[in-house]
Amino acid sequence: MFIPHLAHKIGIFRHDHSVIEFGSKSAIPSYLRLLNRFFIPHVVVHDRDHQEYKDPDAIASADKDSARIESLLDTSLGSSIVLENDIEEEIGITEPLAKNKPFIALSHARNPGFNLSEKLEQKLRQMYQ
Repeated sequence: MFIPHLAHKIGIFRHDHSVIEFGSKSAIPSYLRLLNRFFIPHVVVHDRDHQEYKDPDAIASADKDSARIESLLDTSLGSSIVLENDIEEEIGITEPLAKNKPFIALSHARNPGFNLSEKLEQKLRQMYQ
């Protein structure tokens, strides 16, 4: 619900695009294989997951998951966009969130003082091409 909200905000939302939440980065490869198998165009968006509070093992695991995603990309069908650490950090929420992440992010973006960074706007435009 958050990415479509931002797309609406900058006037690029498209009804012919679906945003599907896979739950975690480690789940993406299974879906990516399916998308590739049925020749479905796609943009895979995932977090870098290098937050300061993460230990080296967690970062190494995140890098392994990211490499797996990139290795399964069929560039004739899709592309990937990597968010700096996570969507929350991209919009200016720097403290770790354990619960209600979509609600907190949406509330933050609906704040009258919220400004979408140029970097995130470019990523959104890539998602909705």
